Amino acid sequence: MYQYPKELKESITARMLPPNNVGVPELVQETGIPKDTLYTWRSKARKRRY
Repeated sequence: MYQYPKELKESITARMLPPNNVGVPELVQETGIPKDTLYTWRSKARKRRY
């Protein structure tokens, strides 16, 4: 399994959350990171946030 740099993961996760709310499909095209990975990151970030 590929390990993404922490800084990259944090910056992309921040873009998926308010106030930015960038959609996963848009980030998949922009970054090439699989959608399942992005959805997992977003889900975990939401749980930590609330």
